[in-house]
Order: sequence, then C-alpha cells, then structure tokens
Amino acid sequence: MTHTMLLIKRKLKKAKKTEISVEEFGKMLSEKDVTISDYCKDKQSESMLDSIVRILESDYNIHPLIDTTSESGYNIRIIYGEEYYENNKLPDPHKDDNNGLIVQHIIVENHSEEKLKNMVKKVVQELIIKGDIYSRKLSIYDWTQLKTDKTWSFVTREKIEGYTYPDSHFEYNMMTVTPTGDLNFETFNDIEPTESTDKERIMLMYSEYNKENSRVCNSVEGLVFSDINNIHAIVRTCEFTIPDIYKLNMALKETNPNTAVRKENLINMINAFSSEYPQYADETNNLIAIIREQQPVL
Repeated sequence: MTHTMLLIKRKLKKAKKTEISVEEFGKMLSEKDVTISDYCKDKQSESMLDSIVRILESDYNIHPLIDTTSESGYNIRIIYGEEYYENNKLPDPHKDDNNGLIVQHIIVENHSEEKLKNMVKKVVQELIIKGDIYSRKLSIYDWTQLKTDKTWSFVTREKIEGYTYPDSHFEYNMMTVTPTGDLNFETFNDIEPTESTDKERIMLMYSEYNKENSRVCNSVEGLVFSDINNIHAIVRTCEFTIPDIYKLNMALKETNPNTAVRKENLINMINAFSSEYPQYADETNNLIAIIREQQPVL
C-alpha cells in the first residue's frame, strides 16, 4: 500500500499542478459513506472530533457518521501518537492492517482552526487515494485529460534484508495506468524464477540505472515507461539551488538606504549559508569582503 500510494502521489504531482478545490474533494467524498470515530474518548479528542465534523460539513458539504465503521466507505479515526500505546503497552492502531477498510488516522493534538483545516484536507486526500487503490480506478485526477492512448507503468523497489545473504533480495512494486485511468498492481522479486522477459528487463534496467547514478551520489527512486524497450529512471540528484551571489551583490548596491539591512545581519546570514555549504567558502568570503567595503555603513 505505501509504495503504491507513493507512486500515485508522484505521478499526480508531475501530471497536474492545478490545485483541486475543496468543493471537488467534497464531491469525491460524497460517493461513499464517511465515518469519524474517536478512539481516545477524552476532552481533547471530543473537541477535535467536533471541529473535524464542523469542517467536513461547512467546507466539504459532508455529514459524517459518528463512531461507526463503513466497510465500503471512508473511515477517519482519531487516535493517540505511537508513544502512548508503546508506553502503556496497548495495541497500536497505527499497525493495524484494517482488514481491507479505507482508514486514515489523525493524531489527537491541539491545533489552530487553520492548521486543523489543512490537516483535514490532507486526510481527505489520503482517503481518496486509498479508495482509488481499492477500486483500482484513478479518480483524484482525470487521467483522460492527458489524451494518451498509451498504458504507463511506474516501478519502485525495496531491499528486503534476510538473515543470510541468499535471503536478501529486491522486491519490485509496479503500478500500471491504462488510458482510461484503470489501475493494475503487481509485486515481484529477483529471487523467484520468472518467465517474463519484461520483468527481467525492468530488474536489469533498475540495477543499471542505480549503478550509473550511484557514482555521482544520485539515487534512483523509480522507473517509468510506456514501452518496455524505452525505460526511464526517476532520479533524486544531489543538486540544489543556490542564490546568484554576483546578482545579489548588484542588488545590494542598488538598495534604498531607507530600507537597507544592517551589515552584521546580512553577514550572519551569509556565514550561516557558508557553514551549511562549505564548498562555496571562497565565493561567500568574497561577498562578505565586498559587503564590508560598502559605504556608508548600513
């Protein structure tokens, strides 16, 4: 479930940046029953339950069922953090498999109204994604908007550690999306014999891409392809964005003295950057020297 949800979230992020409105989420939720249960039963959880119900009713036009479970609907459960169950030696609902139910937990805490609204929105998104996985149909994003006639596959892999060397292996999780948004899932590994040349190629390409990128400190997070002979890697690089120091210097020269910052504050910020990225020490030292020479003193 975790790997599949990760695949969907990555594809949604790349496929469309347009924000889904609260009203649209409400329409998606309305297709199933929505329940909310308080597993804590204290004053804080009761207050939180009341607030969540109010948010669902006012923002999403959803009237949830209280303290019950829907076998085919969306279930929200208010629970304590993991430490509570560990310290009190109680069964931890975080570890429940939920027996095929669509369940999303929310930890009981004090929250501002705005923070709780954001939390409820995240819970709603998670519930809908889980619902899509169970129904094997992508609804949180209109896949047909891509106007593609191809079937796309997304693959991640996880190393499974064993007690002995032969027991250690890689497990591959593959999600396939058809042009109509239908989802198919498959899991396979590199220790069980397979007659599928496609799976052999996926395992080969994953290893090749991983070997190639590990030389430059990059890591392969997954594969994507519509043609088994043209597999692409999703790579997390070690690159990061830094400010253009020389443009920053020019901007400082044009700064209005009435809105200028103190030299000491600016130098402290640059030193903080230099401490985190020592490889740019020469550039930051030059910039600090330039700032110190600026007149009048800011």
